[in-house]
Amino acid sequence: MSFSQAISTCFNKYASFSGRAPRSEFWWWYLFTWIVSAVLVWVPFVGLIFQLAVLLPTFAVTARRLHDTNRSGWWQLLPLGAMAVMGAVVAAMAPADPGAGMSSTMGVSMAIGGVIVLATIILLIVWLASKGTAGDNRFGPDPLAQGPGEGDPGGTTDREEPSHPTVSRTR
Repeated sequence: MSFSQAISTCFNKYASFSGRAPRSEFWWWYLFTWIVSAVLVWVPFVGLIFQLAVLLPTFAVTARRLHDTNRSGWWQLLPLGAMAVMGAVVAAMAPADPGAGMSSTMGVSMAIGGVIVLATIILLIVWLASKGTAGDNRFGPDPLAQGPGEGDPGGTTDREEPSHPTVSRTR
């Protein structure tokens, strides 16, 4: 899938959380949103509008990408859940007197919680970057199971290397 096809697909499936998305669709979409966001950061109100406009399709393409790896789209909320648990633990350990400062136990808990949140983010990135399930899975048909001439010129996918002719020597 090309850059423009991926952007078009994500806007066409604006709020579609069903089905599967190949790696190319997901990563091209993220590249697009990062580039546009980097440009629009200098125009704060327009940048905010853009971020809000692409929030839902970003969640949708992430869910479809996780579906391609045969995982539920809900897994994308794992880092948020880890942050919520960390916040609850830190809040429970907070001293009653706001001027008392932070205890060493609270500092250690925050550090451990930060490592756990980082680990969940890394795990999610690994899942999003991994190959999708070949063939159909419980979320639908393989988005890359197209014949040559349908979608990808040459009939290659990001799950397989292009085949090269082998040279055989005969005597």
